[in-house]
Amino acid sequence: MREALTRLIRAVLPAKAINRMYDHWLDMRFWILKRRIIRFLECDSSKVPAEDRGAIIDWLKKRKLTMMPYGFVHKHLPEHIQVYIDGDNGMKYVLFEGKRLYFRRGQTEESVQRAFATLLNEQHEGSPHRYVDLECDVAYGDVVVDAGASEGIFALSVIERASKIYLVECNKDWIEAGIPNQFFRAEIPLLNTVDSVNKAD
Repeated sequence: MREALTRLIRAVLPAKAINRMYDHWLDMRFWILKRRIIRFLECDSSKVPAEDRGAIIDWLKKRKLTMMPYGFVHKHLPEHIQVYIDGDNGMKYVLFEGKRLYFRRGQTEESVQRAFATLLNEQHEGSPHRYVDLECDVAYGDVVVDAGASEGIFALSVIERASKIYLVECNKDWIEAGIPNQFFRAEIPLLNTVDSVNKAD
């Protein structure tokens, strides 16, 4: 029943409308979750230390619920991100370190802005989600496998240092987003299955 309803919605509504509806639905879910977290922290039975609890509650009441509740997230606000449209294929992209970074077809400008802001914050040097650190980084000449590459931001961030990079992605929407990127096409192979890594030279 759910799959049939999903197919019907996709057949009737354009991708942009579906993405916009999803964004609003996600905002509402996050708002509800934030209220539940605040109520939990305000409860006397909460095991979170009082000094931490107060700071967390204050943060949540003043800001939207985010994956990374840190001060540096305000350095990359979605509304400040410029989104461009490729005249050849109509796909949206942003500029990351001077290179084009494409996003999935049908994404709204707002969803691209939010996604890119999240990526920038995720890879900030103060983020616990960052892929590299002082002890684990990509050195000049290294071979990199970016498994689950999605939009490929990690590959772009190390491409001047790596001797070879393999992008591994099975989602056809992300594969399409990577194909028009001339930088990727010229420099690194795009593999669409994990098994392809074993066959690559």
